[in-house]
Amino acid sequence: MGLKRVQFSSRSWLFARVRDAIATLLRADGGDSQNPRPETGRGTEVARATAEILGMRGHLALGCCTALMLPATSLVAQQIVRTSHPQDTLQSGNGNLAPLGVQATGQAAEARTQMLIRASELPGPGAQLVGIEVHAQSDVTLIYRSLQVRVAATQSAALSSTFAANLVAPQLVLQQTGLQVTYAQANWTTVSFGAGYVHDGQSALVLDIQKVIDPATFSLCVMDVPSQPARPELPRMLYAFGGPGSGADQSSSALVAADPLCVRLLWRGVPAMRHRSDRGASGNHYALGSIVSVVVEATPGSTFFVGYDDALLGVPLAVPGVPDLLRISAPIATVGLVDATGVGGFGVAIPLDPLLVGLRVVYQAGVVDVGGAGRWTNTHEHRVNP
Repeated sequence: MGLKRVQFSSRSWLFARVRDAIATLLRADGGDSQNPRPETGRGTEVARATAEILGMRGHLALGCCTALMLPATSLVAQQIVRTSHPQDTLQSGNGNLAPLGVQATGQAAEARTQMLIRASELPGPGAQLVGIEVHAQSDVTLIYRSLQVRVAATQSAALSSTFAANLVAPQLVLQQTGLQVTYAQANWTTVSFGAGYVHDGQSALVLDIQKVIDPATFSLCVMDVPSQPARPELPRMLYAFGGPGSGADQSSSALVAADPLCVRLLWRGVPAMRHRSDRGASGNHYALGSIVSVVVEATPGSTFFVGYDDALLGVPLAVPGVPDLLRISAPIATVGLVDATGVGGFGVAIPLDPLLVGLRVVYQAGVVDVGGAGRWTNTHEHRVNP
């Protein structure tokens, strides 16, 4: 996939029409973008505009790049797409042992960890979670005497220090003994789940990880957590840890709260989007003058359009004919095509304007596949740093 820099501007009257229709739906009397009160009937404008996108798909594709002539199909059931939390970089520099790593001395060889992924960062209904990816800061092979992962839907915005309180109707997705995992500093490492979890498209997600590492393989293995500047708005990761024989993996309550592990979640059955921005001249990610690389993964030949805003909608919007929720009020800024490998993307330059420092930027993509089916993706956000 080649990276293209783009201007955030409407590509055609059609984009302006859809954006205006959605804005109309949001403008209920006395409401605003944070507290919209959609009126019955206004959804027909969005439905009409959405139908125009579906009907004009070929013109959209030809207007931005070369169309891929592929047979009509829905999202490929076996295609894996990724969401990143909080971002996609391999240049973090900060780390944590608890969820999957260990000290050479055996510290944190046993641990129980819980992480909370916010609902807005997750894909729509029917998405099947089939694994996670993490980034280790060294090349090392570990054997897990025991590795167990459970996931649970939640409506909570923060985790309780009592692990069981965060697991309402959990689903066991991985239970392995003697599992060997080879971590590589140069790339993400995948841990596949034996059983997939089907997401409801509305809830947040709790990941519960219990590990015991074989002492014969103790070697320093640290996994990335977000780099500076800090992201205090992210839910805290909770964990308990200990050395060999401590039983920390069976802990009932957390001892430590810390920045969350950097993870990529692997999904099937839906489109997804993510972005990254490696260190700028200041040493910060998403720094002034840097490039934000936006990636959309979907069925080959799909048309995607990506928008951005400085906040999430106070109440996500259900758009007629689309099963997912629209979470920003400016959903169309750039359009492109997903290539034959199932990947599309572009680069966004952050202007060298000090007034932008601290700005929250939330992205969301819409995807229309070659069969005409439309979906909204997850959102993915960042702050502009010095």
